[in-house]
Amino acid sequence: MFHFNRRGVYLNDGHDELGLDARHENVFISHAHADHAFSSKKSRRVMASDATMDLLKARGFNLAGERWRNGFKLLRAGHVLGARQLVAQVGDRKFAYSPDFKLSDSLTVKGAEIPECDDLVVDSTFGDTELPDREQVLESISRWAKFNERRGHTSIIGGYALGKTQELVACLNEYAGIIPVLSGESARITRVYRDHGVKLDFIDSEAEPEALRNGAFTAIVPLNCVNRVLAFKLKRFYNREVRTAAATGWALTRSFQTDAQFPLSDHADKSELLEFIEQSGAERVFNERGELLVNAGKHLKTRVG
Repeated sequence: MFHFNRRGVYLNDGHDELGLDARHENVFISHAHADHAFSSKKSRRVMASDATMDLLKARGFNLAGERWRNGFKLLRAGHVLGARQLVAQVGDRKFAYSPDFKLSDSLTVKGAEIPECDDLVVDSTFGDTELPDREQVLESISRWAKFNERRGHTSIIGGYALGKTQELVACLNEYAGIIPVLSGESARITRVYRDHGVKLDFIDSEAEPEALRNGAFTAIVPLNCVNRVLAFKLKRFYNREVRTAAATGWALTRSFQTDAQFPLSDHADKSELLEFIEQSGAERVFNERGELLVNAGKHLKTRVG
């Protein structure tokens, strides 16, 4: 059986208990974002994809536990490199845990597989939101960056170090012909993507500092670092115009201290979530907080988020 508490979701298949992105001596880590990867601390046995393990190491997580599989089925989740869903047979019911997923392909990862199950736990981050067409968002980012480049302006784009940064690199490479500047954790993570076969061209500012001195450039930095204060400091330091942008699904509902914002998301929106639920055939569907969204195939909420 599975159950929820304030620490997360737990599964017991009759042989072992497993924390699903939740602290336990046996833990399944769906992907390497920090709010899920914290569960690896002090775990004795860890279940995750090879790519997730490599990303966790690049992010500085101490993975002391042994690798573990125990017969559970792992399916591709989209979202970010290495992200997985877990499927388990629990008695006479099939259970699927799909915390963060995206059904459609991105530039850097293939979209999620849809599990057949009776009970389903899903991510509902944008469960009540329709995200704009991804292709149009990528084209908007490309046009903005090329416009700035033609005018000799430095472009600073804020995005999460894992997932969003690599999607932005791919967008700038493929749509704009721009090789962006990265540094620190963002560069380390992007190298892991390349090690796993994702073609991404970037400049590591720590290895090639001259890239920042030879005229205007385009850089991708952590989202929480991008604001008007950063732009002002860079403008004074480099003596050239600086334009800033935020790339996140939250750009639909929040304002950022940037010149532009682009709603680029690696989560399923409402349409994808409903399609995912319907095709799974699940009788009961819960969100990650343990709220029952669907029971006996009937939606209990008009808003699934």
